[in-house]
Amino acid sequence: MELKHKFEKIFNDDYPGTERFIADVIERIFGNEIEYINDDLAERNEYAEKAKKAGIKHIKYIGDLTEKNYNADNIALLDVTLDDSKNIERSRVNIQQLIRSIMDYRQHLMIVFHYEDVKDKQWRFSYAYKGDSLKDSTSAKRYTYVFGKGYRGRTAAERFEVLAKSSRNNEDFEKAFSVATLSNEFFGKYRDIYADFVQYITGKRYERIKNKWEEVKKEEPNTEIFTQFNNDDKRVRDYVKKMLGRLTFLCFLQRKGWMHNDRNFLQNLYQTSPLQDDFLDAVLEPLFFGVLNTPPEKRKEVFTKNGWNTELADEWNEIPYLNGGLFEQTREDKLTVKFPKKLFQELFKFLGEYNFTIDENDPDDAEIGIDPEMLGRVFESLLEDNKDKGAFYTPKEIVQYMCRQSIIEHLKTHTAESLHPDIEDLINQGLVNHALQNKDNARAIHKLLKEITVCDPAIGSGAFPMGILNILFTARQHLYGFLKESEPFNPLEVKKSIIRDNIYGVDIEQGAVDIARLRFWLAILLEEQQKLPLPNLDYRIVRGNSLISTYNDDYIKLPVNPDGRTKLAKLKKELHQLQNDLFDLNGDEKLQREIEIKCKILEILKVQLGIDKANAQEEGRIESDIFENKKISGKALKKAQQARAIEEIKSKSLFALNSLITSLTTPAISLADRAQIDIKFFGWEIIFSNIFSDDASASGFDIVIGNPPYGVSIKGTYRTNVVGNHGQVPDYEIYYYFIEVANKLLHNNGVLSYIIPNTYLFNTYATNYRLRILENWAIVEILDCTRFPIFKSAVVRNTINLWRKDSSMDNIGYRKTSNVISFKNLIARDRVTMPIYDLHRMNQNWGLAFSLDDSVVRIVNKIYSKTNKISSFFEVSQGYIPYRLSDLVKKYGPIEGSNICKNRLWHSSFKLDDDYIQELNGRDITKFAYSIKGEFVKYGEHLACHVDLKYFRKERIVVREITNPTIIACKIEEDVICVHDPQLISIIAREGQLSLNVLWAILNSKMATFFHFNHSPKATKGAFPKILVQDIKDFPIPDIPERIQETITTKVTDIMQQNRLDSQSDVSAIEKDIDEIIYHLYDLTYDEVRIVDPETPITREQYESFNL
Repeated sequence: MELKHKFEKIFNDDYPGTERFIADVIERIFGNEIEYINDDLAERNEYAEKAKKAGIKHIKYIGDLTEKNYNADNIALLDVTLDDSKNIERSRVNIQQLIRSIMDYRQHLMIVFHYEDVKDKQWRFSYAYKGDSLKDSTSAKRYTYVFGKGYRGRTAAERFEVLAKSSRNNEDFEKAFSVATLSNEFFGKYRDIYADFVQYITGKRYERIKNKWEEVKKEEPNTEIFTQFNNDDKRVRDYVKKMLGRLTFLCFLQRKGWMHNDRNFLQNLYQTSPLQDDFLDAVLEPLFFGVLNTPPEKRKEVFTKNGWNTELADEWNEIPYLNGGLFEQTREDKLTVKFPKKLFQELFKFLGEYNFTIDENDPDDAEIGIDPEMLGRVFESLLEDNKDKGAFYTPKEIVQYMCRQSIIEHLKTHTAESLHPDIEDLINQGLVNHALQNKDNARAIHKLLKEITVCDPAIGSGAFPMGILNILFTARQHLYGFLKESEPFNPLEVKKSIIRDNIYGVDIEQGAVDIARLRFWLAILLEEQQKLPLPNLDYRIVRGNSLISTYNDDYIKLPVNPDGRTKLAKLKKELHQLQNDLFDLNGDEKLQREIEIKCKILEILKVQLGIDKANAQEEGRIESDIFENKKISGKALKKAQQARAIEEIKSKSLFALNSLITSLTTPAISLADRAQIDIKFFGWEIIFSNIFSDDASASGFDIVIGNPPYGVSIKGTYRTNVVGNHGQVPDYEIYYYFIEVANKLLHNNGVLSYIIPNTYLFNTYATNYRLRILENWAIVEILDCTRFPIFKSAVVRNTINLWRKDSSMDNIGYRKTSNVISFKNLIARDRVTMPIYDLHRMNQNWGLAFSLDDSVVRIVNKIYSKTNKISSFFEVSQGYIPYRLSDLVKKYGPIEGSNICKNRLWHSSFKLDDDYIQELNGRDITKFAYSIKGEFVKYGEHLACHVDLKYFRKERIVVREITNPTIIACKIEEDVICVHDPQLISIIAREGQLSLNVLWAILNSKMATFFHFNHSPKATKGAFPKILVQDIKDFPIPDIPERIQETITTKVTDIMQQNRLDSQSDVSAIEKDIDEIIYHLYDLTYDEVRIVDPETPITREQYESFNL
């Protein structure tokens, strides 16, 4: 028998006992070289209390696996016996703390966990190691396999066979216990199965072509089914996603033992079913809607009404009623959909190959199986059709860091500075230091944790809210013993209260909302001991457009200060109470309350809009009169049109609101059908009425956190509406608008924590926006992650931002990015601060400010402090653009414009007439000379982008756009006529101003190149750094006495003449003299000169004796 089959047989059974486990597993991998110790660590004073807290009776230190057997440090082998009355999954935090304390002086541990009575009980095998140092036990990571009857040992068996044959170094161990490898395997197979189900209906599937997802037609659609979805591909995809999401949820539920106490319930259900040809409609839908979504007392009635086999209701009587909404029947669920047997065979075979763990993995303590986070990764990976929304899944270690830091910052803003280190230890490491063991301090922190409000406005699949839940739960658990409460800590009630009172989220995708809610339900199931209905999360995790208020999918402008504010406040208070009551309701009470909430929202909306039938018609008539009877144009006309459109929407809205209220309150319609009516409204201040009060300073969330969409420039009417709400932002890029939304959602001093692109740090069109950030936010920390990727599938690099809604800070926080290679590497560095005025001076490129040494920043700021700019003395222009398609289409129409562009109709190898001018190419210039070798172009205003001919015929300096390795500035004489495209930038002097010779000397100096590479936004652009027109215009120029100008001019003339006579002549001595003058003009000290040019030939004595 192959080794992996022997392993699998062991892993799929009860724990075989310590001796058998060592003989059949450990020795088969490592050999029999074990240094036996046989000591019970649970009896040692330093571990006894933690062992008791974790529900551990014995920690048998078996011995050490020595380095003779593998190429790694010694591995301590432990056998841990658990108290039969304890639940290992619920003791995870305490076990983690115990392991960290055991690892104080050890680099590697292997631990087998089992109960005293091993029969029919799960057992676990963990590998723990410290990747950083022996001293830092907080760096310890643990990876665990779960074994036993009903569990899957395939992955562990396959990997351990490979490990046994390897050299067993650290990398081999990491592969054997890798969560990521398993996740990626599951991920790929899930995607393929999803695509098979979609293709069966639509005939199409998404395939990756040249690193891009494209929809490909594979066969004809199944018209019988597809037409039921109105031939809408997206509806089909959403339907399949939801079906697979429900089935995956049941895999977690059967792991809990709640599906007939059968951990293979779904697989067995399919294998034994005589209805495999119609498995979805005949078996799964009765299970979903007739059992999981129906209280036991109503199941027979529901089965009879739907024509389902009532014997199944009896057979499934022990399966719990879940409530919550995941298994509510939608209109798509009522369609007739029959999938072929082979699709379900493949699906259940695939799901049966993996262990599912209900508890979400911690980056430092992971179970090697499929955890609820995988639902989020799978969901977001299936958003091929939504990649234009900029959705990417955030890695768990990033989520954990951002959640911890945002909570720490919130707590710090409400506590004495003396407690701040203790708060950091509590949230980051789970340590309750002496100061927090004080009852008053513990209660103060606990109260802040209980009352915190956190919102993710682009929730995706819930990664950040889940991170917040786990951190709040763990912190409250650690603090609880010091509160001196009479009642024991209740994990279930604490989790439910966090979900009910602390966490909110919004997403434009209903599928995202479904998955996020599902993960919260699983978090509650982990703590449930009884099969009770799940809570309703309808008004905690909500579908909506975070950027604008919408009703019936149209933008609706809600007045900032509406009439009837006293009435509104009363209605909103009533709404909040109804929403809170809904959380724990089920059955008909739940349905009735849902109807009441929707009616209340519609009533608030009517008052908020100030509409009733009479005044809506009157306002519409007045606006119509203004529009039709007055001769208006331009901005006034546009404003009138917008106003009229708003009044028309108001009028339509009134009709729709009244119709909805009638539908919701008509007894002839069933309670369930009325409760399912979608009122299609979202507005922050109404849906989350408890968060937004009349007190502007206290109104809002404590924390706004998330990974908002990006890479999308919003357009059309949507842009108009968003700009009307939030103003204009650079390039209408969507992530800037999410920053603006966060500012409105937070109360004063509230915390923002976003992962967004790095483009705002350096893009020229964001120059003013950077200053706006400094005006509106206190920058607690910016982590510039430009040097390493965070998202595998995204080209863009990112920043992680922790800001506070406060403009009173004088410094900004960051971590130095020079030579950083990973996120872990970056956060290991100390947070440092920089005065805001220094960042103002580096406003061209914040990324450089975060990477440069302080000494370099001081030099750059000294240079930049010179008040004159090149634009004070010279005119600057980029080259012309002959064939920009968008401009040619506007001028000549799409056909002719495309033809001109495609065939380059204005270029020739010869000078056809006097309108043709020869081109100068960037590669054909040096700082001393130029050679005009390009094609001829018919020059004039017919070009896509025409530049005034003065920039191509006057005496000028041309600067090469690409600056690798230095700035190249070349002087061209007057009446030498040649044109060039944007790869060269032209500079001409204003009359009577600074001479071009002086500018040539400055631009070609070592100081100028140093300044450029440490200041310009595109100077760090990989192999092709660039200097921009704006960089040249803004380049600082000192006051230069005429005598010095003459000296520089003489030296420049000498260089030019020498080079003209002999292009190989050595002019380095003159260049050294020019550099020395330039250094002095910019007031650099000799030590600063050595930083600018470490190999400068200028000695200290020469430099310091030099006198301008």
